[in-house]
Amino acid sequence: MLFNSSEFLFCFLPIVTIVYFLLNKYRLLDGAKIWLIAASLFSMQIQK
Repeated sequence: MLFNSSEFLFCFLPIVTIVYFLLNKYRLLDGAKIWLIAASLFSMQIQK
């Protein structure tokens, strides 16, 4: 999944962003950080 692909821009990125901000809204800051780390590792794994 390339960063300029439509799959990344319209599926992966919006889901990650929405979940991140929802976790921050409910003051689950550690969960939000873990979510970003997991999402970034997932995206790196998909790219290989």
